[in-house]
Amino acid sequence: MDKCLLLVEAEIELVNFRVQYPGTVATPSSFLSPLYWKGTLANLMELISSLDYSELVTDESGKRLSFAGIVSAFEKLFNVSISKPYDLRADLARRKKNLSVLLPKLKENYEKNIVNCGIESK
Repeated sequence: MDKCLLLVEAEIELVNFRVQYPGTVATPSSFLSPLYWKGTLANLMELISSLDYSELVTDESGKRLSFAGIVSAFEKLFNVSISKPYDLRADLARRKKNLSVLLPKLKENYEKNIVNCGIESK
């Protein structure tokens, strides 16, 4: 009984700490993303590389996020493991026919569908 009481008290302390300092304690649900990558790793690397080269992704202080940092964030976001990301990115540079496969498809789908965004049929 004493151990149960100590466990409950410890849980109450954790809850109070989380309420006082909400950003400091990660909860299990904060580690899980509901998103999954359906495309190839090469396509994902094309997207990641494009964002890296654009320098549009920053950390909370506004400092440019490193390539490795972007890869890590995408791994968590899409529940995927990207082994040897630098090698995978180098493989993209060695493409003979089309340097970019995913980005033209994204552009086409965006342009095809954005015209209907916010427009209701009458």
